[in-house]
Formats: sequence, C-alpha cells, structure tokens
Amino acid sequence: MNRGSESEILIVGAGPTGLTAAVELARRGIIPRVIDKKDKASTLSRAVGINPKTLHLLAESGVTEKLIEKGIKVRRGLFHAKDKFAFELDLALSPKPYDFLLALPQDQTEQILISRFGELGGTVEYDSRLESVSQTSESVSVSITSRGPTRDSQFQCVYGADGIRSTVRDSVGIGYEGIEVEDKWSIVDFDSKTWPYRNELSLFLYGGGRVCLIVPIADGRYRGVADRPNGIDHMPSGLKIDNVRRTGDFSIWIKKAATMSKGEVFLGGDAAHSHSPVGGRGMNLGIADACEFAKRFAADELEGYANSRSDEVSATIRLTERGRFMATRSIPGKFAIMKYVLPLFLGNKRLHQRIVRTALDVSNPAKQSVSGQFASDSSSKSR
Repeated sequence: MNRGSESEILIVGAGPTGLTAAVELARRGIIPRVIDKKDKASTLSRAVGINPKTLHLLAESGVTEKLIEKGIKVRRGLFHAKDKFAFELDLALSPKPYDFLLALPQDQTEQILISRFGELGGTVEYDSRLESVSQTSESVSVSITSRGPTRDSQFQCVYGADGIRSTVRDSVGIGYEGIEVEDKWSIVDFDSKTWPYRNELSLFLYGGGRVCLIVPIADGRYRGVADRPNGIDHMPSGLKIDNVRRTGDFSIWIKKAATMSKGEVFLGGDAAHSHSPVGGRGMNLGIADACEFAKRFAADELEGYANSRSDEVSATIRLTERGRFMATRSIPGKFAIMKYVLPLFLGNKRLHQRIVRTALDVSNPAKQSVSGQFASDSSSKSR
C-alpha cells in the first residue's frame, strides 16, 4: 500500500491511544483525520499513572518532557497490612532517566498530546460520531455524523481507539472475548492537607480482601481506588479528606479482541483489550499500541501489527489478573507474608530491582534502542 497522503487514515477516538497514534504519525509527516464523539476534550482524570516505558516511547515526539513538567515523580511504593506499614518498593531502582512512576491526571495527558498534535499540523474533530465501517479490497468506507447530516468517506486505513464499546470493532465483526467481573470498584478524587504521603504510592490491604490504593495527582490532590463500591467509605482510617472532587463506581472487564486487525481496520487501547486497574497498565498499554501502529504504518508493515502486540497484551492481562487475585483474595498468612517475608526478599537489591522493573513495566534498554532505531529507519523509508 502506498502511504503518504494526508487523508489516507482515520483515527476514531481522541483518548490517549488515538491521540498518541495521531502525534506519532504527524511527526513522521502523515497527518491523520481524528474524530471523537464527545463535544470537547475530556475533563476527567481517569488514568493517572504513566510508566517509564511510556516515557521512553513518547520522548522522540517531544511529549515526554511536557508530561514530566506537569506530573509528580513517584519514587516510593508503600505497602500497608491493614493500616500498619509493612514494606517499601524503591521505584528509583528503575533505570535512569525515568527512575519513577509519573502521576498525572489523564485529561492533562490528553491536553499535552492535543497541543503537540496541533503543533504538528493536526486537529481533532469533536462532536463527530462514527456510525459504521465497511471495507473492500481498495478502501475502507465510513459513515460519520458531524454537526449535520451523515456523510460517507473513504480511507486507506482506519484505526479504532474508541474504547471498550468500540463501534469500529463491532462494525467489522471482531469479537471481544472475556468476562465482566461481578464486583464493582470505585474511585475518589480528593484534596487533603494532612495526608503524609505526598509523593508516594500507598497501598492498603485489609481483611476480607478489601484493597485501597492512594496516588498523588497534584499538590495536595489524590486519587483513591477501592475494590468496593462507594470508595469514600473504604479509605484508610487515618485519612482526613478536605474536599471531594469526584467519586464513581466502575466495572472491570477482562477482555481481549479476537484480533487487533481485520483487512485495513486496526484496533488499539480499550477497543482491543481491557483488564483490571491493578498495576496501572491500561493507558500505558494503549499508548504502546499506538506507537507500534504509527511506526508500522509509516514503514508499510501493518501486516505484522496484530501479532506484534498480541504477546504483550496477553502477558499484561495475565499479570494484572495475578495481581488482582493476590490483592483481593483472603489468602491464609497474607499479612504475615507482607510484614515478615517480603521485606526479607526485598533486602536483596537485585531481586528488589527485578520486582520494580516488573511493576513499572521497564523494558530492556537495549530493546528500547532497537525499537527507536526501527522507528527512525521506518520514518525515513516511508518518504
């Protein structure tokens, strides 16, 4: 397929995955059309953790330095058995320069990506709803309703980043297989002047499988996540909340698309996979999808996209499910293990570092360099 025209690709969905794909294409000289059914950019904090792998991936586009300017560098993970401190993960054992988890509300991440896309010559068309997708051997036909009558357009390629209820995925008949977890989880965004862990991630495990995680997302502002509905009732006993900004319950889907591509239609982010928030991988996995897609689009190597992402997606779902099980199940001796056994293991620096690398999804630096080199080579090859 001959790549290169400005109207050849449509990206559906202007969340982190769709916006990353747009930026990564635009910096290679390919300006996609981007639509989103919302009437404006989101103001919801949603995902709040950006891992080192994502920072590496977005560095070439100039996005990473802007994210770091706005975010909070979290270098310590504090684990509590009930309300008592049990052990610490030293996240700074991750390789430099990104030896931290970056905490930043998703709406601010999206604004930075939107701004960078604009600098590169692109715009997001809001209030534009995708109605259907069909394809022939020559092109992909789409119907879009945008502040007026529905219009049909043709593209060489469509990238579906339109969430777990993806119209793109459903229109081309790709299955979304898995389960919806019966138990509801919840979030609380709040302000606290006295919470002592201003730059640390704090996890609290209680009896009966109850879990609470608190992450800073701005100065004096925090995100709380609980594995129960009405999260404000499940925060740590010593927490004094001065102001509640947002609360909400949510369901967890453990699902994966049967394939991430069909003809010239491709999927990324929640349209392709969903899993529990344990480990904070969701947004990061979608951004990795988008970077791989843009790199392969520019190199005319899209045939390998689905296979290239499948292993990482499956591994992430397995890892997050193991983490969810361990955190939320009443396992005999769990608190004794937290208090006495895990601290002994973490006293071994090499093992400690290995656990941190897994927790932060830190890839081998050499592999990142190869990937970056391929991105550069493929960019020049597509000209």
